[in-house]
Amino acid sequence: MCPGPMLDKARESEEGNLRLLNELRAKHHNQTATMSATPSILIEQVKLLVSANSANSSAINHA
Repeated sequence: MCPGPMLDKARESEEGNLRLLNELRAKHHNQTATMSATPSILIEQVKLLVSANSANSSAINHA
């Protein structure tokens, strides 16, 4: 086999591997960003629940 086609095949494989690596890096970056945002979202949700619970308790106590 000529070295030309083998080099082309190796180059295609390397380009495919780089593409896959970049996709995995992007996916990891997105997961990391999501994970770091989650606690603050949960804190906001808890604040809303506590606020709603307090409002309900006040309404019940004044009824």
